[in-house]
Amino acid sequence: RGANGMAAMRMKNGFIQAFLVIMLFLAGNGLTGCAYFNTFYLTKKNFKDGERVRKRSQDANNPEMKKYYNAVIESGAIILQDYKDSRYVDDSLFLMGMSYYHTRDFTRARTKFDELLTAFPQSGFAEEAKYYRARSFMEIDRIDQARVDLSELTTLGNRAIQGQAGLTLAEINFRAGQWDEL
Repeated sequence: RGANGMAAMRMKNGFIQAFLVIMLFLAGNGLTGCAYFNTFYLTKKNFKDGERVRKRSQDANNPEMKKYYNAVIESGAIILQDYKDSRYVDDSLFLMGMSYYHTRDFTRARTKFDELLTAFPQSGFAEEAKYYRARSFMEIDRIDQARVDLSELTTLGNRAIQGQAGLTLAEINFRAGQWDEL
């Protein structure tokens, strides 16, 4: 190697050392977010892919759909475990709850929605989580709890959720033959 080759090698080693020092500094200050953001990005991407497959197939047992939703649940669990203080915890809880809901695991869906509503009552996902918690209650034959959530939702601000909640209450009353309530 000539003088230019040695100088280039020293410069390359200097860049590598500087990069490592910066990474150690960031890690020591809790500022490494690349893996964390990638985990959340993949969680969102898998959820969108699962939704696309679900809407296209209309088959609740579609293995491709379940693969995507299970990936959401796995990566969401990593976020909840390793990044408890991140700004995406409520997002992850909601996506996990919806993934459980669409894979027909209504007990776990309800649990994730409960966690979200308890820890983040002001979340942008709160009303929708309460709606799907009520739907989950319906699926596991806890109609009284479903009625409570749905009744609350009919009085909240989001008109779309109010309408969905009202229709779902009507569905409950229709199924039960409660014509006066209907």
